[in-house]
Amino acid sequence: MTNFNKNNPFKIPENYFQELEYLLIENTKNTSVKNNLSIPKDYFNTLEKEILKEIYPEKKSLSNVRKIIISFTSIAASLSILFILNTFEVPKKITEDQAFNDYLESYYLEDLDSYEMLSMIENSEIEKIINSSLKR
Repeated sequence: MTNFNKNNPFKIPENYFQELEYLLIENTKNTSVKNNLSIPKDYFNTLEKEILKEIYPEKKSLSNVRKIIISFTSIAASLSILFILNTFEVPKKITEDQAFNDYLESYYLEDLDSYEMLSMIENSEIEKIINSSLKR
């Protein structure tokens, strides 16, 4: 393995490195280099905004029709809840007379039958009770 070929297979023309610099300079003078790189107008003024748009894109808003549908749906739902809650009767306020009558009925008149109760009530009061029950 120590027997390597010691001959160089590459050949360089005579005075190549002395003339190389001159040839390169001549070639660059002959070829015209055009500056194709140009910057759009106001590029650096709008660059920051463009970068921020890419990083934090704006959320797209709902269309007007969709907004209207959502608003009508929410109004309808709130009205239906209102009607459902209003169908329950509000407890009637108990007047003093009614409270006194309830007290009498529960403690003194429990053992009395309807004929005995009617005998204790005056005729004018009986007519009022009958008329009020007919109006309901």
